[in-house]
Amino acid sequence: VIYARLSRDQTGEGESVATQTADAQQLARARGWEVTAVYVDGSISAAYEGKRPEFLRMLAAVDAGEVDAIIGRNWDRMTRNRRDDLAFIEACEQHRVHLAFTRGADIDLSTGPGQMVADILSMMSRAEIREKGDRERRANLARAEQGKFHGSRRPFGYEPGGLLIREAEAEAIRWGYRTIMNGGSLREVARHWNKAGLLTPQKNQPWTGTVVSR
Repeated sequence: VIYARLSRDQTGEGESVATQTADAQQLARARGWEVTAVYVDGSISAAYEGKRPEFLRMLAAVDAGEVDAIIGRNWDRMTRNRRDDLAFIEACEQHRVHLAFTRGADIDLSTGPGQMVADILSMMSRAEIREKGDRERRANLARAEQGKFHGSRRPFGYEPGGLLIREAEAEAIRWGYRTIMNGGSLREVARHWNKAGLLTPQKNQPWTGTVVSR
């Protein structure tokens, strides 16, 4: 089977899931392997506790003895947290599943050396996540201390880049604050902004009270 995942981060460091899948298909053809299933988790990070539905489906197929080999981009695409590491490695060990990577060497989890390599790769991946998080937090703190914008999306009330005020929206925000402070409702603010022809900055949609509250 093939597994592909695209992380939520927007660094552009990884290929798209389509590219990952195409490379895996090419590797399968080169080895004469029959691909029986393709599992794709789009825009999901493996580093955190959120569920990856396709990863779990693949794991269930491994546990059912339906998988001989898994092809992926590299170890990081498979798993990067302790919970998934343990479940994945144990399942592949028990059912003697061979791991092949388009951007790395194969791993045979039925052998001691293969299990050791998997453990080392798991530790390296988690260390990389922690280091990356530390760098991002320090960079955000530095930008905040310098008064610089550090968001990825245009905030309502500002031009792209988050530094120049978009006056029509800024006045709408001031009106909204006054309304709420005087006992008005979020829905009232949403109706006012919609009537003025203002849309949400990310999706260009009409406002609701819930979105105003954010």
